This record gives sequence, structure tokens and C-alpha cells, in this order.
Amino acid sequence: MDTDSGSLSDTESGFDNSDGGTESSGKTKATASCSSSETYFFFEIRVDAYGSDVSWHLVDDLGYVIYTDGGFADGERRAYEGCLSRTASACFYLSINDSYGDGMEYTHNGQGASIGVIFGQSTYFDAPQYTWQFTLQLCH
Repeated sequence: MDTDSGSLSDTESGFDNSDGGTESSGKTKATASCSSSETYFFFEIRVDAYGSDVSWHLVDDLGYVIYTDGGFADGERRAYEGCLSRTASACFYLSINDSYGDGMEYTHNGQGASIGVIFGQSTYFDAPQYTWQFTLQLCH
């Protein structure tokens, strides 16, 4: 992980994966306090009925991995937030991968798969249609 470009923490479990993220108990979303040289980032993912197939990673425009996660339980929801440096990277790329190649299309206990992203003042919420990989470009 390259902590110069930013840092994230897992707000669902309270696990702090970085030296600058914000932790939460999981019952309420924490709001990270970002400096003027950083952009607020929040990412929430609910995987489908085959959670073990899904992983995701966030990389900067130089290809450094900022955060990566996988090993989801079927239908699991996880959320992450933090501050990403504007000076270290102009853009970040959030990629969601499905190792089986069928995307996140199967419901689990009536819940569909979905993602939600807040990057600065921009938001993106959807159930992306993809097979192997879905990538969202996030620029300051």
C-alpha cells in the first residue's frame, strides 16, 4: 500500500488499515476530516451470492495500489472511507473484479449487489454490469 496517495479505513468493522484513516463502529458512517490538499473518498460494496469471487482495488494514476480487499462472504456489505491526496495523484481508479467472470448479478437473500462511491462532491451509486472487471475513474 502506498500511503503517500491517501489512506482508507474499513468503516464496517472498525479496522484501521492506514496511518491516516477514520474508524467507525459500523453502526454509523464516520466522516473523515480531509485537509485542503485531500479529497474525501467513501466506498460501499454489497457483493452478490458468490462473494468469494469478488475483490476490489484502488490505484493512483502512477499504478500504486492504495487499498485492496477481497474474501467476501456471500451477500456481504463493507464500507471504507478516507482522504486521498490531491498532490500525489490527479486521478484514482476503483476496480471491482469477479474471478469467475460473471459479474455481480446474483441476489443473496433478496438483496442485489451494488456499489456506492462518494469522491469529493461527486457520487456514484449503481449495480454495475460487467463480467471480469468494472473500473470507475475518479479525478480531482
